[in-house]
Order: sequence, then structure tokens, then C-alpha cells
Amino acid sequence: MSGLASRLKGQRGEREVAEILRRHGFEARRGYQARGEEEPDVVTALPGFRIEVKRQERLHIWDALRQVDDAIDPADDATVPLLVFRRNRSRWYACLPFEDLLEMTTRLDRQAACGATTREE
Repeated sequence: MSGLASRLKGQRGEREVAEILRRHGFEARRGYQARGEEEPDVVTALPGFRIEVKRQERLHIWDALRQVDDAIDPADDATVPLLVFRRNRSRWYACLPFEDLLEMTTRLDRQAACGATTREE
């Protein structure tokens, strides 16, 4: 695939991911990446995530993860690197640090427990 075709495929993937986020109620758009001003691939109101999108048949996952990790300031421990990817005729998948997933799950469990207590009162 030529460089231009590959870039266009990547841009379509970024638009697809932004559309999926919008369908789920989050504001989202493709990021702006030009002249040194680098936003994430998808800028979203989904709090706390830096999203990198890969639309490739053969994904080098470690390179992709390094790219999203490198885009986050090392002093920023609140932003979760999120790799979203798919190949042709496949679903979208997401990859994030396991401990971040566990922390989010724990927070959701606590929120659900607080909501259940509040409803019972």
C-alpha cells in the first residue's frame, strides 16, 4: 500500500472511532496533527484517555503501544494510553494497561455500590 493510501486508511479509521464514540454519547473528532501541534488521533470528551488509532492488517503492537505511551508526558499519571485498532473485516479492539483497567473497574464497582445504597435509603 502506498504512503498516501495508508494515510487515507488511517484517517478513515480515526473517523470511524470518533463516530463510534459519538454514537455512545461522547463528543469526539479526529485530532489535528500538523506543523508540530500534535493532538491525539481522536480528541474526545471521554475523560482521562489518550487515544491512538491503528487501522492496519499487520499491527506491530509493541511499536503502537510505545507510540501512545511516548505521547503522554511522563509526569502525567492521570492519562491512560488507549490503543484502538482493527484490520479489514474485523471489529474494533482496545488495548490499555491492565492496572488502569483494574483501577477503572474498581471505581465503577464503588460507584455502583454507592448508587445501590442511595437507592435503598
